Amino acid sequence: MIVGFLKIFFLIWFVGSVVYVQQRGKVKAPFRRRIAGFVTLLAPFNIFWYLFSRVPNEPFINRKEFPELQVLRDNWETIRDEVVALNQQGHVKSGAGVAFRSFYNDDRWRRFYLTWYGKEYQEAKRYMPKTLAMINNIPSINSALIARLNPGKTLKPHRDPFSVSLRYHLGLVTPNSAACRIIVDGETYFWKDGEDVIFDETFIHEATNGTNEERLILFCDLQRPMRGAISTWFALRTHKIICFLTAGDNNEQAQKSTVNGFYDRILYPAFQKTRVFKRRFRKSYYATKFLLYAGIMWLIFF
Repeated sequence: MIVGFLKIFFLIWFVGSVVYVQQRGKVKAPFRRRIAGFVTLLAPFNIFWYLFSRVPNEPFINRKEFPELQVLRDNWETIRDEVVALNQQGHVKSGAGVAFRSFYNDDRWRRFYLTWYGKEYQEAKRYMPKTLAMINNIPSINSALIARLNPGKTLKPHRDPFSVSLRYHLGLVTPNSAACRIIVDGETYFWKDGEDVIFDETFIHEATNGTNEERLILFCDLQRPMRGAISTWFALRTHKIICFLTAGDNNEQAQKSTVNGFYDRILYPAFQKTRVFKRRFRKSYYATKFLLYAGIMWLIFF
């Protein structure tokens, strides 16, 4: 009887979470992606952060919520100078790891890790010591990297899988043009040198650089402020899990973690094959994916 009650409780929690998460925001994913996607599977986890979040449920977050970030804006030229040298030496590039893997395709997006959910990088200490020192003195920053969006490139609409964080961008070397912009849940912002923005990356967003210049920014994950000591404690404990699942490396040839190695050798080639199948047989692809997810739900709840 207890087992049956728990199954009913978790089924209601799961369905309620999916409905809430999928209805957030003005911009919605296509129906087939909403039914059979990672956002659906992670909804019971992500709804916890939304329910206990101290910041509004809005695409863009007021910078006043994070006054400790002012030091980065005040010293943006120091950060920019280190980034210009880093980029000229060819260190802003693709690398090993699960995170951002699809962004590297077609030479669209490149990055350089400074820190990632507790993981340290010797290259960051060598090439960007001043920036790294500032970041390490800001506890709310969970990860930081330098991100380059190449000229004429676009990142298609997407949303990040974990709602434990918020996203921070500081413009360093940008076209200072509305043609180089990010759209979050239908609201547009264009990057400018020395200016920053905070947004909720679990809303659907896309980025475009419609100029002939590179866009270089400081890109950080911020700890989502939570209500209450218990939710804050729980949020902090998820960092090790996120690091284990997603940590990458600046060196493409570096020894990969167990998760990244498994992804590169097995999962990524499999995903490539499924993409070919999806392009050729779109309806069959989504029908198969839906049936697979439905089967998993059946095994869990019935």
